[in-house]
Amino acid sequence: MTLLVAIAARVLAFEAPGEERKSMKRLKKLLNAPSPRSNVRFLSIAVREGEIYQRLRLLLASGNECLSRQRLEFLQALKNHVPMPPTVSKAEWTALDASNGLDIHRVTLSTPVDSLVVLLTFRPEPLFPLNLGSARRAVRFVHGIVALVTANAYISTLGGGHFLCMHLHQAVLMAKLQIAIAEALQDPVLQSKCRVNLAYNAMRGGKFRKAQRIIQEERVVAHELANEELQLICHAAQVYLMKTYRLHKEFLRAMSEATGKDRILFDNYYRQRVIRKSK
Repeated sequence: MTLLVAIAARVLAFEAPGEERKSMKRLKKLLNAPSPRSNVRFLSIAVREGEIYQRLRLLLASGNECLSRQRLEFLQALKNHVPMPPTVSKAEWTALDASNGLDIHRVTLSTPVDSLVVLLTFRPEPLFPLNLGSARRAVRFVHGIVALVTANAYISTLGGGHFLCMHLHQAVLMAKLQIAIAEALQDPVLQSKCRVNLAYNAMRGGKFRKAQRIIQEERVVAHELANEELQLICHAAQVYLMKTYRLHKEFLRAMSEATGKDRILFDNYYRQRVIRKSK
Protein backbone atom coordinates (compact mmCIF):
# COMPACT_ATOMS: atom_id res chain seq x y z
CA MET A 1 0.00 0.00 0.00
CA THR A 2 1.24 3.48 -0.87
CA LEU A 3 -0.04 6.28 1.32
CA LEU A 4 0.51 9.94 0.48
CA VAL A 5 0.07 12.33 3.42
CA ALA A 6 -0.01 16.06 2.61
CA ILE A 7 -0.17 18.95 5.07
CA ALA A 8 0.04 22.70 4.54
CA ALA A 9 3.55 24.08 4.88
CA ARG A 10 2.20 27.24 6.54
CA VAL A 11 -0.40 27.34 9.29
CA LEU A 12 -3.12 29.85 8.51
CA ALA A 13 -5.86 31.12 10.77
CA PHE A 14 -8.29 28.98 8.82
CA GLU A 15 -8.45 27.26 5.47
CA ALA A 16 -11.55 27.90 3.42
CA PRO A 17 -13.20 24.93 1.68
CA GLY A 18 -12.11 26.41 -1.63
CA GLU A 19 -8.47 26.26 -0.57
CA GLU A 20 -8.93 22.64 0.49
CA ARG A 21 -10.34 21.75 -2.92
CA LYS A 22 -7.43 23.50 -4.65
CA SER A 23 -4.93 21.57 -2.53
CA MET A 24 -6.66 18.29 -3.37
CA LYS A 25 -6.55 19.12 -7.09
CA ARG A 26 -2.82 19.80 -6.82
CA LEU A 27 -2.35 16.43 -5.14
CA LYS A 28 -4.28 14.62 -7.87
CA LYS A 29 -2.27 16.39 -10.53
CA LEU A 30 0.99 15.49 -8.78
CA LEU A 31 -0.04 11.86 -8.36
CA ASN A 32 -1.08 11.47 -12.00
CA ALA A 33 1.91 13.38 -13.38
CA PRO A 34 3.85 10.39 -14.83
CA SER A 35 0.77 8.42 -15.83
CA PRO A 36 -2.84 8.24 -14.69
CA ARG A 37 -3.38 5.80 -11.85
CA SER A 38 -6.42 3.78 -10.91
CA ASN A 39 -7.58 2.34 -7.60
CA VAL A 40 -6.54 5.49 -5.75
CA ARG A 41 -8.63 6.85 -2.91
CA PHE A 42 -8.54 10.50 -1.89
CA LEU A 43 -9.51 11.72 1.56
CA SER A 44 -9.42 15.12 3.29
CA ILE A 45 -9.24 15.27 7.09
CA ALA A 46 -9.94 18.60 8.85
CA VAL A 47 -8.14 19.17 12.16
CA ARG A 48 -9.94 21.57 14.49
CA GLU A 49 -7.39 21.83 17.32
CA GLY A 50 -4.42 24.08 16.61
CA GLU A 51 -2.11 22.22 19.00
CA ILE A 52 -2.85 18.88 17.34
CA TYR A 53 -2.23 20.39 13.92
CA GLN A 54 1.14 21.74 15.05
CA ARG A 55 2.10 18.31 16.40
CA LEU A 56 1.17 16.70 13.09
CA ARG A 57 3.34 19.19 11.21
CA LEU A 58 6.25 18.44 13.58
CA LEU A 59 5.67 14.72 13.20
CA LEU A 60 5.73 14.84 9.41
CA ALA A 61 8.63 17.29 9.24
CA SER A 62 11.00 15.07 11.26
CA GLY A 63 13.63 12.82 9.69
CA ASN A 64 13.09 9.17 8.78
CA GLU A 65 14.78 7.93 11.95
CA CYS A 66 12.98 10.24 14.36
CA LEU A 67 9.64 9.75 16.03
CA SER A 68 9.09 6.30 14.52
CA ARG A 69 6.79 5.22 17.36
CA GLN A 70 4.71 8.39 17.10
CA ARG A 71 4.38 7.89 13.35
CA LEU A 72 3.08 4.37 13.86
CA GLU A 73 0.57 5.75 16.34
CA PHE A 74 -0.44 8.29 13.72
CA LEU A 75 -1.06 5.50 11.19
CA GLN A 76 -3.07 3.59 13.79
CA ALA A 77 -5.19 6.69 14.37
CA LEU A 78 -5.82 7.00 10.64
CA LYS A 79 -7.61 3.65 10.72
CA ASN A 80 -10.58 5.41 12.31
CA HIS A 81 -11.03 7.48 9.16
CA VAL A 82 -9.58 5.49 6.26
CA PRO A 83 -9.62 1.79 5.27
CA MET A 84 -6.22 0.46 6.35
CA PRO A 85 -4.80 -2.89 7.45
CA PRO A 86 -5.83 -4.00 10.96
CA THR A 87 -2.22 -3.92 12.19
CA VAL A 88 0.58 -1.62 11.11
CA SER A 89 3.98 -2.71 12.41
CA LYS A 90 6.38 -1.34 9.83
CA ALA A 91 6.23 1.56 7.42
CA GLU A 92 8.77 3.34 5.26
CA TRP A 93 8.46 7.13 5.25
CA THR A 94 9.82 9.21 2.37
CA ALA A 95 9.60 12.99 2.34
CA LEU A 96 8.89 14.44 -1.08
CA ASP A 97 9.71 17.97 -2.18
CA ALA A 98 7.25 20.59 -0.99
CA SER A 99 4.97 21.53 -3.85
CA ASN A 100 2.66 24.56 -3.92
CA GLY A 101 2.81 25.13 -0.19
CA LEU A 102 2.22 21.46 0.76
CA ASP A 103 4.57 19.12 2.62
CA ILE A 104 4.00 15.68 1.03
CA HIS A 105 5.18 12.37 2.52
CA ARG A 106 4.96 8.90 0.96
CA VAL A 107 4.33 5.98 3.32
CA THR A 108 4.93 2.48 1.94
CA LEU A 109 3.16 -0.36 3.76
CA SER A 110 3.76 -4.05 3.08
CA THR A 111 0.06 -4.78 2.42
CA PRO A 112 -1.76 -5.40 -0.86
CA VAL A 113 -4.14 -2.47 -0.51
CA ASP A 114 -4.96 0.24 -3.01
CA SER A 115 -3.12 3.54 -2.87
CA LEU A 116 -4.51 6.27 -0.64
CA VAL A 117 -4.02 10.05 -0.56
CA VAL A 118 -4.77 11.91 2.69
CA LEU A 119 -4.87 15.72 2.90
CA LEU A 120 -4.65 17.22 6.40
CA THR A 121 -6.12 20.72 6.74
CA PHE A 122 -6.64 23.12 9.63
CA ARG A 123 -10.26 24.14 10.11
CA PRO A 124 -10.94 25.46 13.63
CA GLU A 125 -14.36 26.04 15.09
CA PRO A 126 -15.66 29.56 14.31
CA LEU A 127 -15.71 31.77 17.38
CA PHE A 128 -18.78 33.66 16.24
CA PRO A 129 -21.39 32.92 13.58
CA LEU A 130 -20.70 34.72 10.33
CA ASN A 131 -22.92 37.78 9.87
CA LEU A 132 -22.37 39.64 6.62
CA GLY A 133 -24.00 42.80 7.94
CA SER A 134 -21.74 42.91 10.98
CA ALA A 135 -18.72 42.08 8.82
CA ARG A 136 -19.51 44.98 6.45
CA ARG A 137 -19.92 47.38 9.36
CA ALA A 138 -16.65 46.21 10.87
CA VAL A 139 -14.84 46.69 7.55
CA ARG A 140 -16.32 50.18 7.14
CA PHE A 141 -15.27 51.03 10.69
CA VAL A 142 -11.70 49.88 10.07
CA HIS A 143 -11.56 51.80 6.78
CA GLY A 144 -12.82 54.92 8.58
CA ILE A 145 -10.16 54.62 11.28
CA VAL A 146 -7.44 54.20 8.65
CA ALA A 147 -8.74 57.25 6.76
CA LEU A 148 -8.73 59.36 9.94
CA VAL A 149 -5.19 58.30 10.86
CA THR A 150 -3.98 59.10 7.33
CA ALA A 151 -5.71 62.50 7.36
CA ASN A 152 -4.21 63.26 10.78
CA ALA A 153 -0.68 62.57 9.51
CA TYR A 154 -1.27 64.72 6.41
CA ILE A 155 -2.76 67.65 8.34
CA SER A 156 -0.04 67.47 11.00
CA THR A 157 2.70 67.74 8.37
CA LEU A 158 0.87 70.52 6.53
CA GLY A 159 0.26 72.48 9.74
CA GLY A 160 3.91 72.26 10.71
CA GLY A 161 4.91 73.62 7.32
CA HIS A 162 2.50 76.56 7.62
CA PHE A 163 3.82 77.31 11.11
CA LEU A 164 7.43 77.39 9.93
CA CYS A 165 6.48 79.58 6.97
CA MET A 166 4.70 82.08 9.27
CA HIS A 167 1.26 81.33 7.80
CA LEU A 168 -0.47 81.67 11.17
CA HIS A 169 -4.05 81.61 9.89
CA GLN A 170 -3.50 78.37 7.97
CA ALA A 171 -1.52 76.83 10.86
CA VAL A 172 -4.37 77.58 13.30
CA LEU A 173 -6.87 76.10 10.84
CA MET A 174 -4.81 72.90 10.51
CA ALA A 175 -4.55 72.60 14.31
CA LYS A 176 -8.33 72.94 14.70
CA LEU A 177 -8.92 70.33 11.98
CA GLN A 178 -6.52 68.00 13.77
CA ILE A 179 -8.45 68.52 17.02
CA ALA A 180 -11.65 67.48 15.24
CA ILE A 181 -9.93 64.33 13.92
CA ALA A 182 -8.60 63.54 17.41
CA GLU A 183 -12.15 63.82 18.78
CA ALA A 184 -13.36 61.38 16.12
CA LEU A 185 -10.53 59.00 17.06
CA GLN A 186 -11.36 59.49 20.76
CA ASP A 187 -7.74 60.26 21.54
CA PRO A 188 -7.52 62.84 24.38
CA VAL A 189 -3.72 62.91 24.27
CA LEU A 190 -3.73 63.92 20.61
CA GLN A 191 -6.35 66.59 21.33
CA SER A 192 -4.16 68.06 24.06
CA LYS A 193 -1.11 68.08 21.78
CA CYS A 194 -3.09 69.95 19.12
CA ARG A 195 -4.20 72.56 21.67
CA VAL A 196 -0.55 73.04 22.64
CA ASN A 197 0.09 73.71 18.95
CA LEU A 198 -2.57 76.44 19.18
CA ALA A 199 -0.56 77.91 22.07
CA TYR A 200 2.55 78.03 19.88
CA ASN A 201 0.55 79.82 17.17
CA ALA A 202 -0.70 82.30 19.77
CA MET A 203 2.91 82.99 20.81
CA ARG A 204 3.87 83.57 17.19
CA GLY A 205 1.01 86.05 16.90
CA GLY A 206 1.99 87.93 20.07
CA LYS A 207 -0.96 86.67 22.18
CA PHE A 208 1.10 85.60 25.18
CA ARG A 209 -1.72 85.64 27.73
CA LYS A 210 -3.81 83.32 25.58
CA ALA A 211 -0.83 80.99 25.13
CA GLN A 212 -0.22 80.96 28.90
CA ARG A 213 -3.88 80.11 29.56
CA ILE A 214 -3.83 77.22 27.05
CA ILE A 215 -0.62 75.77 28.50
CA GLN A 216 -1.96 75.90 32.05
CA GLU A 217 -5.16 74.11 31.00
CA GLU A 218 -3.21 71.41 29.16
CA ARG A 219 -0.97 70.89 32.17
CA VAL A 220 -4.07 70.00 34.17
CA VAL A 221 -5.17 67.60 31.41
CA ALA A 222 -1.73 65.97 31.32
CA HIS A 223 -1.83 65.49 35.09
CA GLU A 224 -5.31 63.92 34.91
CA LEU A 225 -4.25 61.57 32.10
CA ALA A 226 -0.97 60.75 33.88
CA ASN A 227 0.81 61.05 30.55
CA GLU A 228 4.51 61.79 31.01
CA GLU A 229 5.06 62.67 27.35
CA LEU A 230 2.26 65.25 27.43
CA GLN A 231 3.66 66.74 30.63
CA LEU A 232 7.06 67.16 28.98
CA ILE A 233 5.40 68.80 25.95
CA CYS A 234 3.61 71.30 28.20
CA HIS A 235 6.85 72.04 30.09
CA ALA A 236 8.70 72.65 26.82
CA ALA A 237 5.91 74.98 25.66
CA GLN A 238 6.11 76.91 28.96
CA VAL A 239 9.88 77.35 28.61
CA TYR A 240 9.46 78.48 25.00
CA LEU A 241 6.78 80.97 26.10
CA MET A 242 9.04 82.49 28.78
CA LYS A 243 11.95 82.88 26.35
CA THR A 244 9.75 84.30 23.62
CA TYR A 245 8.12 86.79 25.99
CA ARG A 246 11.52 87.93 27.30
CA LEU A 247 12.80 88.46 23.74
CA HIS A 248 9.60 90.31 22.90
CA LYS A 249 10.04 92.69 25.84
CA GLU A 250 13.67 93.33 24.89
CA PHE A 251 12.59 94.06 21.33
CA LEU A 252 9.93 96.53 22.49
CA ARG A 253 12.42 98.29 24.79
CA ALA A 254 14.97 98.59 21.98
CA MET A 255 12.31 99.95 19.64
CA SER A 256 11.17 102.53 22.20
CA GLU A 257 14.73 103.72 22.75
CA ALA A 258 15.36 103.96 19.02
CA THR A 259 12.11 105.84 18.47
CA GLY A 260 12.91 108.32 21.26
CA LYS A 261 16.30 109.21 19.71
CA ASP A 262 14.75 109.70 16.29
CA ARG A 263 12.47 112.43 17.65
CA ILE A 264 15.44 114.72 18.52
CA LEU A 265 16.62 116.68 15.50
CA PHE A 266 20.39 116.48 15.20
CA ASP A 267 21.92 118.47 12.32
CA ASN A 268 23.87 121.72 11.64
CA TYR A 269 21.02 123.73 10.16
CA TYR A 270 19.88 126.97 11.81
CA ARG A 271 16.11 127.12 11.76
CA GLN A 272 14.23 130.43 11.48
CA ARG A 273 10.56 131.10 11.69
CA VAL A 274 9.34 133.83 9.39
CA ILE A 275 6.24 135.71 10.53
CA ARG A 276 4.46 137.95 8.11
CA LYS A 277 3.20 141.17 9.66
CA SER A 278 -0.15 142.49 8.70
CA LYS A 279 -0.32 146.02 7.25
